[in-house]
Amino acid sequence: MSTDAADGVVRRVVAEIRRHGLVSAGDRVLVGVGLPSSLGGLATVGLFVRAAEALGVAEVAVASIERGCELDDDAESVADVGRVARELGLSFFAVRPQRQPDAAGVVDELRALAEQHGYQRVALGHTREDAAAAALSAFARGVGVVEARQACVGASVAG
Repeated sequence: MSTDAADGVVRRVVAEIRRHGLVSAGDRVLVGVGLPSSLGGLATVGLFVRAAEALGVAEVAVASIERGCELDDDAESVADVGRVARELGLSFFAVRPQRQPDAAGVVDELRALAEQHGYQRVALGHTREDAAAAALSAFARGVGVVEARQACVGASVAG
């Protein structure tokens, strides 16, 4: 993507964030990045980093959410997200939900983390395709349909 095209995307994102009042000047924003489809979450991080100045956001930090799934190598994926966050100069938190993650549980965990560390906003970048990404990831590792279905439990919380 050219710089002009990327700048256009950032401008549209900033306009939508302002239109919906999602952040205020001076807010500290914690971006939740789910697994296994952390690319979508990292894209959200990238957008916030690029848009932070225009929005007047004071700080952007990253929280990577472990799914606790035996079929995924969560620890390695979380470490990858942490490395990217640190390369961008962002604070990083690894989140291991207390129970099998579902959408409500993960949001509760992120809200608690945000409150504990003084972040006013929590941002998530997730899609309907997150469960599909979990299944494809499982198939790529050579597991069967039953195991892939089990891998998808809670996958829709990816951020």
